[in-house]
Amino acid sequence: MARFQRKRLDHPDEVREYRGGRTEVFELDDFVIGRMIMEPGWHWKIEIRAGIHTGEVQLVAGGVRGLAVHIASRILALAGAGEILVSSTTRELAAGSDLTFTSRGRHALKGIAGDREVFALAT
Repeated sequence: MARFQRKRLDHPDEVREYRGGRTEVFELDDFVIGRMIMEPGWHWKIEIRAGIHTGEVQLVAGGVRGLAVHIASRILALAGAGEILVSSTTRELAAGSDLTFTSRGRHALKGIAGDREVFALAT
């Protein structure tokens, strides 16, 4: 049975500072959540791309590992400059939000069994 867990977002377990902002990491029993906070007026100086998947990871020294990390990496490889691609899992978890997604079709992801549908986040 799923268990509800409450965590205050004003007390992160870890903070990673960098020029222009920071990433806050929150550890829960079964997963980790991260959020980026950017300084007002900050903007990307280069075209970036992102690949996002939601799933379980294992914490290791210096980062995370696991199938979810590999899926996100493979989705990132499909993204073009300025594009944010997400897995169907992430899209489903965003249901009810104001986010809009467009299907980019099914793709074979290297090292991952079966084809996966990938979606672009409309910006």
